Amino acid sequence: MLRYCLVPALLLFSTILTSSPSFAQEQPKAAVTVAKPVVRDVVDSDEFIGRFEAVDEVTLRSRVGGYLDQVNFKDGAMVNKGDPLFVIDQRPFQTALDVATSSLEVA
Repeated sequence: MLRYCLVPALLLFSTILTSSPSFAQEQPKAAVTVAKPVVRDVVDSDEFIGRFEAVDEVTLRSRVGGYLDQVNFKDGAMVNKGDPLFVIDQRPFQTALDVATSSLEVA
């Protein structure tokens, strides 16, 4: 263990002895530029990575089939009980009603 410490010490010592005396002389000074600080208000801001999830969630299921004619709300909007959310295309239902009414009249 002692010889592992002795080898770097000897190398360092020999480097110091063989170095030139000009190294000890003063080096030329480096040029330094100076700028005035910028004074302004700093606005603290944070960025967070995450995802939002609703506290209450509602699943909408239609009791009848059909194509949507209108959507009466925007995603994320608050809706109240009884508000019409969708309007289903009335033409297939009106046709079925007309067929049933005419069948009743014929009978």
